[in-house]
Amino acid sequence: MNATLSVILPIQHATDSLPTQVQDYLRVVPRHCTDFEIILVNDGGDPNTTAVLNELATRHDPVLVLHLAEPRGYRQALVYGMAYARGDYLLAGTSPSDIHPAELDRLIPFSEHHVLVTAYRLEHVHHHQPVPDRLLRGWINRILGLELRDPTCCLTLLHADLLHDLPLTTSDFLIHTELYARTHRQQACIQVGVHANQPTHPNPYTQITPTTFAAVVALWLDLHGLTPSAVQHRLAFLLGVAALLRVGQIVWRRQRLLR
Repeated sequence: MNATLSVILPIQHATDSLPTQVQDYLRVVPRHCTDFEIILVNDGGDPNTTAVLNELATRHDPVLVLHLAEPRGYRQALVYGMAYARGDYLLAGTSPSDIHPAELDRLIPFSEHHVLVTAYRLEHVHHHQPVPDRLLRGWINRILGLELRDPTCCLTLLHADLLHDLPLTTSDFLIHTELYARTHRQQACIQVGVHANQPTHPNPYTQITPTTFAAVVALWLDLHGLTPSAVQHRLAFLLGVAALLRVGQIVWRRQRLLR
């Protein structure tokens, strides 16, 4: 890759896996480009998180830390990091993550002919995807008319110029869905399978709630040039509650069958 790369990782709580994740990126990224940076966005973390991030920036020159005074959520933290990034390409990720930085090797080759490369976890698609994730995937694909394989996978490689004309409005991890939805009809986009490990720490950014389903409806309205009213927001939220109730019904039925 004859270009600069910015790796952006919003972080709400630093886990013991973060230093290893950063070191792995420091080892993997130079395979593809010599000019790069790793931006750690402190999303209103506690003093321990702040100390860990500052220590990483002190020890490694390519590491830059941005601090938010209070938690703003994944989308705002990611967009904040993107605004400071100087790379020609941006890798939008998260920490903690169940995807090893070495999986970047799978994404980079597609960046030459695609402005956006979004990852999906092979293990989720081909083996077992949690019921809430599967229901959200179906909801997103039906409402937005997409064929996304893994909407809760927070790993996207994109050209920085793509952000100039994109109004990113949705919440939290759905920003990856929004990036894909806003570009896949007009631009060259692709989904690439990567391998995932068993997560050792829960990621607060990828929790599925009724608000998540409501945000998908709000995104559909925005994509069609409609401004969601208060009534539409409330209706979307109720639809999200209904969707989660459906998840509970499916899980309950499965448990009965296993008895």
